[in-house]
Amino acid sequence: MKLKLLVSLAAVSFVFASLPVYANTNPAANDTTQTAATASQQQEDGAIVASIVALNHNEINAARLALHKTKNPIVIQFAKMMIAQHTESLNATLKLAHSLKIKMVNTSEVMQLQANGRAGLKKLSTLKGSAFDKAYINAMVAGHENALQLIDTLSSQTSNTTLQNHLAMTRKVVEHHLAMAKEDQVKLA
Repeated sequence: MKLKLLVSLAAVSFVFASLPVYANTNPAANDTTQTAATASQQQEDGAIVASIVALNHNEINAARLALHKTKNPIVIQFAKMMIAQHTESLNATLKLAHSLKIKMVNTSEVMQLQANGRAGLKKLSTLKGSAFDKAYINAMVAGHENALQLIDTLSSQTSNTTLQNHLAMTRKVVEHHLAMAKEDQVKLA
């Protein structure tokens, strides 16, 4: 009887020993640092989205001011393009954030972008005529140059491929705007 029990236990042990071991394949459940990194990356992605939103709002607001203050057809055409294309970019950024469940995070850098936009508007609002036109287009050149640098920095701060692709597409639009602003800058000189 003892021999049968030992043989049975040995057989059961052999069967269990030969079964594959299934570990928890959810890396987040096994690695708390990955969960923390994910939360950290979500914060970073939220700041990236908030930065792009702030840039778009700044451009739209400056273009609206330009339409209100200028009679120059070159500036009017550029401002209308800024409103249309930055509104499209703004909507695409918000849609992307919604689909990826990214919540905007207003960091000190984002708040500085917003403050710079307000300060630029305040400065432009004091100008009239050709002084306004030149200052607006000069601001568009400088602003789009700065935006390209910012987008390059932001692109390196995310591991989210979809967000990186969106930033790359946004960069191409900003490059186009910069080229157009430089052309208009020459025309207004």
